[in-house]
Amino acid sequence: MILLHNISPVKLTFFSSFLFAYSTVAPACVAVGFLVSITGRFRWALWLGWALTILGKGVLVFLDVDTPTVSWIFITLVSGGKGVPPP
Repeated sequence: MILLHNISPVKLTFFSSFLFAYSTVAPACVAVGFLVSITGRFRWALWLGWALTILGKGVLVFLDVDTPTVSWIFITLVSGGKGVPPP
């Protein structure tokens, strides 16, 4: 990714470690935990989690060498930061 998008290692580390992983997964965990504690039901969260995981992995096929930076940021946010190489 550094060569494809001309991004420094520091920016890549920030994007892969913090922005994608914590900006999508952590708020979702808090929201789902809150809703499960209110409703007492959790199966909907499991089904929704699997559906979003499949959708997130599916949109990763749109990443290409010519993908603009704005596009790959939003594609990676939809995928929950999964599929980004570790620093």
